[in-house]
Amino acid sequence: MKVYLDTSVLVASLVGEDASERSLAWFAETRGRALIISDWSMTEFSSALSMKVRSGTVGQEQRAEVLSSWASLRGSSLVTVPVRAGHFLTAANYASNVELRLRAADALHLAIAADHGCSLATLDAAQGRAAIELGIAVEDI
Repeated sequence: MKVYLDTSVLVASLVGEDASERSLAWFAETRGRALIISDWSMTEFSSALSMKVRSGTVGQEQRAEVLSSWASLRGSSLVTVPVRAGHFLTAANYASNVELRLRAADALHLAIAADHGCSLATLDAAQGRAAIELGIAVEDI
């Protein structure tokens, strides 16, 4: 099965965080599976890394290393799919469901994952619960 990677997994895999070890272990077990990201993932990853630089948790040298690793990972192991207009409409429908408690970015990731028939890899518990409610399988990380 194809797996859509939420940015939380990508950041944890490339930047030292509490969940890094578990994220890297999960990646090691994914051999042979199609790992999917979207154009939106690239924007969100850049934003997350910039926030870490501004907060002082990542320095400029580490930022350069992370960006290099990110480019390498995208080129060697990830399939990037485009974000289409229909994804935004689906995301808006997901986000309008108050019970799902989704942020816009998470709703967009879920819309893309659903459209491509992917399971979801995420470290975000709220996003994972929403995915299950929407019938999207969630990876155990």
